[in-house]
Amino acid sequence: MRIPRFGHISLCGCVAAALLAGCSGSQGNLNGTNSLPNRNAGAALYAVRPLRPTASEDVLYTFAGSPDGQSPFSGLLATKTGEFFGTTYSGGSGPNGGYGTVYEISASRAERVLYSFAGGSDGSTPQAGVIAGSGGVLYGTTSDGGGSSTCSNGCGTVYELTPSGSNYTERVLYAFKGRKDGSHPLGNLTLVNGKLYGTTGSGGGSTMCDTSSLSGCGTVFNLIPKGNAVSEKIVYAFKGGNDGALPLGPLIDVNGRLYGTTYGGGGIAGCHPLPYNSTDCGTVFSLTPSGHETVLYRFKGMAAGDGGNPRAALLESRGAFFGVTQYAGGNLSLCKYYGCGTAFELTRKGKAYAENVLYIFGTNTNDGAYPFDASGLVADKAGNLYGTLWVATTPPSCFCGAVFKLHKKARKYSESVLHYFGGGTDGAYPVAGLILRGSALYGTTSNGGAACYGSSESCGVVFRVTP
Repeated sequence: MRIPRFGHISLCGCVAAALLAGCSGSQGNLNGTNSLPNRNAGAALYAVRPLRPTASEDVLYTFAGSPDGQSPFSGLLATKTGEFFGTTYSGGSGPNGGYGTVYEISASRAERVLYSFAGGSDGSTPQAGVIAGSGGVLYGTTSDGGGSSTCSNGCGTVYELTPSGSNYTERVLYAFKGRKDGSHPLGNLTLVNGKLYGTTGSGGGSTMCDTSSLSGCGTVFNLIPKGNAVSEKIVYAFKGGNDGALPLGPLIDVNGRLYGTTYGGGGIAGCHPLPYNSTDCGTVFSLTPSGHETVLYRFKGMAAGDGGNPRAALLESRGAFFGVTQYAGGNLSLCKYYGCGTAFELTRKGKAYAENVLYIFGTNTNDGAYPFDASGLVADKAGNLYGTLWVATTPPSCFCGAVFKLHKKARKYSESVLHYFGGGTDGAYPVAGLILRGSALYGTTSNGGAACYGSSESCGVVFRVTP
């Protein structure tokens, strides 16, 4: 079994992947009634304000499919001089419609494809973005490709793009082999003291999550340069029990220790069924460079008014961690069975961590749902939080997602929707998170924009939202 990933997203339709909620018509399953009671709703530190779009959106670039790329699932990397770098899951100049690209958007909004993946040993279908190294080098991962026969389309790669004159040269630093080695990296890399750290969504050797040839619940790995060669080391292999399973998002480095989330595992059931027939709600964990894992928090799901199934990176601020969960949150009538997701804060209480639910999505009929962006939340200087929602529950013309703001006042948060995506030229279905530059927010949508490939299909946009 391959770890399900984001499939093709049709305009105002469904994501064909097991990690997302089932869809019902064009409404993204945002109807029906949950049967679980919300026993802790009163403890959530949130408030509801009238949700009217309060920001203007500007489309910086619209993807055309070939040769420039299609369906950006990753967020953006910004430079000080106004350029943006990112990846697309498909499209480009490769065979069979292309296997994804790495692109640059200039300050004048011109796009340049730095590399088109061919779908073989060079890698295929990147879901993660790129990070910057020294000398203009870019590092990233592809979820497939690499040449291993263990996985039907390859087990994924870690690659390097090096400037060479006006072009870039790609080098595969490591091709995953599956099984104990790890397979299918989905999140961004993290550079710590010259070493690249990342996660794989499967592999690692445990039979708890996958009894096929991929065998494993996911890994944390690092790549260690040795001259012109690079060796891989598995820092931690998840077992699929209380320690967590399926680390789908990026890691962050805080004072030499790594922090991340797992989509499943943790030992507390009550959330969206996972690919390995489990309903565990996921974890927040920390990891030493030597591989000692500590679970900071195990999500409890809807029955406890808690969140569930995080796949996004954490945001650290003054010792606290902020994040979002894709599902759960409480007794919500808008998101059938599994809940609309939450924004949360973890704070240290002695030797343990306690969770505050900052906001439960779907609380208001003008709200949105499913914040599964891998980049996580971003914060401004006042402590307000920003992110994206895959689905908007009160759409202008479709249920095509939104950009939201969580306003901080003392220790309470209230939400406003800054922009609803309309599914047309402005974009649809933001999968990735945002970056904040000055007072403006920048991001991508996996769909929407003008038609590409000479059909009604649309390939996504790069956008700016200015509150």
